[in-house]
Amino acid sequence: MADAKGNEPGLLQYIDNLRLMIITFVVVEHLAVTYSGIGSWNCCESAALDTLSMIWFAFYLSFQQAYFMGLLFLLAGFFAERSYDRKGSGRFVGERFRCRVVPTLIFKVAITPFIEWVELGKISGSRRGDVTGVNGDPGVAVRSAAKRS
Repeated sequence: MADAKGNEPGLLQYIDNLRLMIITFVVVEHLAVTYSGIGSWNCCESAALDTLSMIWFAFYLSFQQAYFMGLLFLLAGFFAERSYDRKGSGRFVGERFRCRVVPTLIFKVAITPFIEWVELGKISGSRRGDVTGVNGDPGVAVRSAAKRS
């Protein structure tokens, strides 16, 4: 039963807030990679940045990548022990497999080929050999070709 503030008993509100903050950092990180062109990402903005902007993005991305994923893994590992003890090894591993591996396989087998088909320009009419882009991103070239048409 929830208390007057709507919190469930045993819920560590500060952990949820920390996770939300780190997930927000992950989203901002991907936005920074998209608009800076630093790093590898499937969508990159092709606008040229000045030297100061590149230095800022490089500093920001280096700082962010130094800790946020490790902190997320630390939090996950902190709570995994209690779950493992409560469920036992077979059920724990089975649930992790069902909740993590199965969706990943579905994404890789069903969704990724469709995304690649769209990015390689088959929908916009360009040929595979014509597609080149920023950091190997075929989407930039497809969008550029569509603008010229």
